[in-house]
Amino acid sequence: MSIVKTQACKSYYTRLSYILSGTPHNTDKVSHRVLAISGQNVNLLHDKNGHISTMQSGAYLERQFHQSLMKARNPKRTYQCQSIIISFSPDEFDTLDINKQASQANELAQLYIKRFFSDSQAISVVQCDGNGGKMHVHILVNSVNQQGKTIQTNRFSIFHLRKQFDKFMSQSFENVTGRPWPGPSNQNQRLDSNNLTTKSEWQKHVKQVIEKVKSEVTTISDFLTKLSQYGITVTNRSKETAWTYHQQVKTATGIKEYKVRDYYERRNKKTGEIKSVRGLGKDFTKASITEYFESKNKKEVVIYGKRKSKSTNESKPSEQSIQEIRERARIANLQLKRQQEQQRLNIARLNAIASFQTADDGSLKQHRKQAQQLRNEKRRRQIANAAKRNDSAIPTTTRNLQSKDRYYRKPHEPEEPSI
Repeated sequence: MSIVKTQACKSYYTRLSYILSGTPHNTDKVSHRVLAISGQNVNLLHDKNGHISTMQSGAYLERQFHQSLMKARNPKRTYQCQSIIISFSPDEFDTLDINKQASQANELAQLYIKRFFSDSQAISVVQCDGNGGKMHVHILVNSVNQQGKTIQTNRFSIFHLRKQFDKFMSQSFENVTGRPWPGPSNQNQRLDSNNLTTKSEWQKHVKQVIEKVKSEVTTISDFLTKLSQYGITVTNRSKETAWTYHQQVKTATGIKEYKVRDYYERRNKKTGEIKSVRGLGKDFTKASITEYFESKNKKEVVIYGKRKSKSTNESKPSEQSIQEIRERARIANLQLKRQQEQQRLNIARLNAIASFQTADDGSLKQHRKQAQQLRNEKRRRQIANAAKRNDSAIPTTTRNLQSKDRYYRKPHEPEEPSI
């Protein structure tokens, strides 16, 4: 089933630049961003063969959108266009033949725009470079039609668009692709926790896991242990009378911890009136699950008692059946002993590997220490040799008074004549 999202945009050019230009977010399936493009009431660039080019100019399209905006009574409006994103499920387009399926998705987008937004300028761009690798279509609709009149905003209501698009797909998908539309029935299939995108989807996943685990166990402790194997942990709150479910979920933006209460009623303190309810529901509370296991165990006790009373009235088993039971028990004991012996061998191997690694680590540390000592000793000898060379290069000083007098003693000056 397709997922439809909508958003009001303040700038033609910013949105067009994001859709048409830039590098792909994910190059696992495609090497370029735009796979197919079409438009309504706008002029698009064509290649030399006369086909619509996937390389379009955002400025050229923005100028055409702006001409309609200038006809409006208020051309300085806050929101200039409306963005609609349609993400197809792998059941609809599995992207194995990506060029053919991109053409089919583009044709579906053209028909959808022509049917529901025929009075406005719009373009549709098919891409397959998202983190999930799903094929999706960006549709950009001008908020002002060619006559300068504003398109009613209720036409872009998300609930209206989703219902409208599901009906459109049920009528047009098979005509375009030649395959029946998978429909919304796949929406209720179990979701893997590594592929969840929103908290609401995670809550559906938790409900499905809880219902599955409840049918497999008979006690609360086994129930909590089994939930932890699915990555779901439970904590107590409200003096251990209620639960909160937690799980680490891998999303497109990284690993996040989601949590949700079992059931919570927000009441008016004065009147006691219920204002709102939150959580998974009353069937997933601690009290409800405890009561479920108690009733389940009572039924099993009753059934076991009936079977026991019937078995007493029946005749004793024959000697052949007793021999068969003993043979099965003997074979089961042999299998159990073999498994235990294999486990002992595996544990011994793991211990041997661990001890070998520990020994390797000790010898490696000893070699590193010896190498460091050798490097320190070599460095010390280098420093000592350099000091000796410097000492030998410095000349020894001897006191030579004669040479010193030659330069520093003043010559004898004759006495001045007396007057």
